[in-house]
Amino acid sequence: DIEECRPLQHLSELDVMDEFKHGVDGIVVWGGKEAVEAYRKDLPAQTKCIVFGPKLSVAVVTEEGLERVGVETAARQLSEEISIWDQNACTAPQICYVEGEKNARNLAENLALAMKEKAIVLPAGPAGVDTAVEIQKLRGVSEVEEARGLGMVLSSCGNVDWTVIVKNSPQIEPSPLHRTISIVPVNK
Repeated sequence: DIEECRPLQHLSELDVMDEFKHGVDGIVVWGGKEAVEAYRKDLPAQTKCIVFGPKLSVAVVTEEGLERVGVETAARQLSEEISIWDQNACTAPQICYVEGEKNARNLAENLALAMKEKAIVLPAGPAGVDTAVEIQKLRGVSEVEEARGLGMVLSSCGNVDWTVIVKNSPQIEPSPLHRTISIVPVNK
């Protein structure tokens, strides 16, 4: 009911978490025992709770944000987040949702340039054999999708130092890391 809605400025952190818990099908929780217990408390029975599951960070780029900071600046900032610790930090995005297909492709092209520049000043660490295989497999599948007009692949030549993939599927799939990101266009 609309009458039951409370203004955001009157909501406590616990109120926000309660609203969150009742609006999702599942949550993934990391942290100490107290953090896990706090998320499990009052969790609806139908909501799945995955404790210490796969870590997946996403970035969201709005059309307004791109207009405000510019696509080159957004690409440089995103490349920095992806390149630090080769995406092994839990805050490093693996997926970037971008408002509008044209904006997504423009950001991807600028991100590829920024990743190329970043690889010079902050070279990627060595990729393990399993990681390199996963990246090559992802690139191969993405190249087929690109040939079908369903995406785009931009990557470092001769190595697996960085990969930028534009894909039209909003499905969340963890990347093999090592500076590999999916750019997903979304509608307003």
